[in-house]
Amino acid sequence: MTLLRRVLVIAVVGVVLTAAPARAQESTTETTDTTSTTTPAPPPPDDTTTTTTPDPGTGGDAPPESVPDVPLTVPPRDPGSSTGVAPLPGRVVTVDLRGARASALARQAAYADAVAHRVQLEQDLTGLQQQIGALSTQAKQAVTDLADARRELKDRAVDAYVRGNGLDTVALGADDSTGSTDSQRAALLSAVVDRDRTAVDRVRELQSKVTKDQSTTATLLTDTQSQLEQAQINEMQALLDLSDAKLDLAVSTFGGRVVIHGFVFPVASPHTFSEDFGDPRLPGTPDAHFHQGCDVVAAEGTELYAAERGVVTQVNASSLGGNGVWLKGESGTAYYYAHLSRYAPNLHVGQVVDGGDLIGYVGHTGDAYGPHLHFEVHPGGGAAVDPYPILLATDPARTTP
Repeated sequence: MTLLRRVLVIAVVGVVLTAAPARAQESTTETTDTTSTTTPAPPPPDDTTTTTTPDPGTGGDAPPESVPDVPLTVPPRDPGSSTGVAPLPGRVVTVDLRGARASALARQAAYADAVAHRVQLEQDLTGLQQQIGALSTQAKQAVTDLADARRELKDRAVDAYVRGNGLDTVALGADDSTGSTDSQRAALLSAVVDRDRTAVDRVRELQSKVTKDQSTTATLLTDTQSQLEQAQINEMQALLDLSDAKLDLAVSTFGGRVVIHGFVFPVASPHTFSEDFGDPRLPGTPDAHFHQGCDVVAAEGTELYAAERGVVTQVNASSLGGNGVWLKGESGTAYYYAHLSRYAPNLHVGQVVDGGDLIGYVGHTGDAYGPHLHFEVHPGGGAAVDPYPILLATDPARTTP
């Protein structure tokens, strides 16, 4: 899932928490909201006259199927991130309501602290910039040039350390007013390689052109800018951690114990669904079985999305399930989509998809009671679990008026 999408989930889950009925039970009594948890039924498309959905108990549905045993794995993510926050791979966690509440409160406090720290640094930086702005034109230029040179030197030192090339030790000179200890300067500058000596020479040159107070101001400016950049990264990470904690809380509030971080609701809006996991299907027939998924009802042709970053492990058709897709997620979870009207263009086994990528369209192929997605979730590729709680917690339609 992209970083932007993960950030958007925070708002989705936050609204869910304020609107969600409590379904899980603790040792203390939980208030249960009896209001329906399904979204309003979508209007029929213009090209159909169907206005009602048949009772699924009177029709067919996808029978339990085995998770494909294929030697396909999800490749690792690109570690690069322009925000400085490394994307986390999808993962499965087990939660309980009490623990999820405690974690959400702790993550909320950590996020508030991160925001406060970033705001304070912004204020400090503004004060320094005003202080520099009060200097003469020549002094102002000298301070800002020295600050820029110091930032370049730090960036080169970090880059050299990451490269791991031949390291050497240099010193800024006895007149260095950074306030750093000898060991701190040595640790920083030992990462500078030969070809970066020009950055060191520039700092030395500019250092000789400013007073001690101006050097201190330049150093404070450089340090504050660096601290602010790190604080912005820390704030973003705290926000993502809070998003995960809120998702845990939402799922456990709806009675679930298994949470998949990186999960994306698989059906475009409008749609509706209800708790039907374990319901009998085709009773009294050779195909009688218990429902192993959740049916999400939507108009024919509604877009279907990958529920997680993963790899397509099977694209097939069966007499009851119709057109189906198996997806193995980054978390190890296997997802089964059934009754598709058609697949996304060029969808194929081995294809790597991101969470939210188009994989097909709602239909009623196979023995289906009407257009809907039969959706199964198999953590670790094992037995199916009830997807209803995580579908409720991640449904974007629940945040709309």
